[in-house]
Amino acid sequence: MVELADEGEIAVYRGSSDTTTIPNSELVVGDVFEFSFGIKLPADCILIEGQNVVCDEAELTGEPHGIEKVPLTKENYRNGAMCSMLAKSLVQSGFGKALVVAVGPNTVAGIITSKTMKESEPTLL
Repeated sequence: MVELADEGEIAVYRGSSDTTTIPNSELVVGDVFEFSFGIKLPADCILIEGQNVVCDEAELTGEPHGIEKVPLTKENYRNGAMCSMLAKSLVQSGFGKALVVAVGPNTVAGIITSKTMKESEPTLL
């Protein structure tokens, strides 16, 4: 199984307007969590609220520059708004709230990892 969530903790909203702190590994699809700069995202998610959010996705995409993210709204959802944030991305600046859409092996990082992992094959050397 592909474990992606770091051993840290995250503040989530679950049935309340107050946050509860849980281990990253306990996030589930549908959770809304708070984040701020310096965090490595524990799941694939959609930015629903935030300011000045820039994510470094180099570990997954090789993109050398941070990518600015904007919250998803009724006005921008059909125009290709950059509101998706990928697990293992580093939040370089900003803060906000995000909705979890994939965790663990179902994230983009999890799929890449599972497709590229192979059993070691014996060599002639």
